Amino acid sequence: MDNSTTGSNTADSLRHHPGPAPALIFLHGWCCDGADWEQQIAHFKGRHEILAPDLPGHGQTPAGHPEADNIPQLAKQALAVLAAAKSHKAVLIGHSMGGPVALEMAARQTDRVAAVVLVDSFLIDYGGMSKSTIERLGTAFDGDFSKAMENMVERSCGARASATLKKAILDKMRSMDADRARRLWKAMVQWDPRSAFHHGQAPIHAINSPLVADSTRQRLASLMSETIIPDSGHFIHRECPELFNQALSDALHQVM
Repeated sequence: MDNSTTGSNTADSLRHHPGPAPALIFLHGWCCDGADWEQQIAHFKGRHEILAPDLPGHGQTPAGHPEADNIPQLAKQALAVLAAAKSHKAVLIGHSMGGPVALEMAARQTDRVAAVVLVDSFLIDYGGMSKSTIERLGTAFDGDFSKAMENMVERSCGARASATLKKAILDKMRSMDADRARRLWKAMVQWDPRSAFHHGQAPIHAINSPLVADSTRQRLASLMSETIIPDSGHFIHRECPELFNQALSDALHQVM
């Protein structure tokens, strides 16, 4: 089934395709939506049960209360997506902001999460930044939101990204309500992963672009395995879907 409803407090627009266990739950990034995973859904459909929600305030899912615009609350609401899976075990696959959401979900539902795959999620060095860096990063979108978003997309896309793809990414991201996007961004950059790492029990694999800093990768090396896709940018799964799908297939074999 497609676009089923999971409930008013979580992702109301849910792309859900039946298939064998474990389920693959695809979690999109900041100012994006579940449609970003269309090439992964097409590739893995029939091989696994697939769920790809629009997180609250993104895509077709209504925003919740402003106080819920943070990583722990997004994860709490996204647990309804995990509950909707027919498979008992699920692999959580999170791009960018979706990675922290996945880690928080895994810490809360240790019995149902078989593995977590982070997709360029630590481009922001969660847990490794100074207070002053967090404060500075938090103001990145305080001015002209549309222009700041344009600059961010241009910097974060890799050589494989076409002009058409860049425009599609930018158009979607800057269509987000600017006030809500800023609020969620400020909360996101303050997220501390230590509790999620401590309480989570599932193996973690990262599929990264070369944009993730070497110092960040080295700091996290004891917590997760890693694949780097050369010449990719932050939107790996959209810039080079065939390479990404193969890397994800390999990762699933590795962590399962």
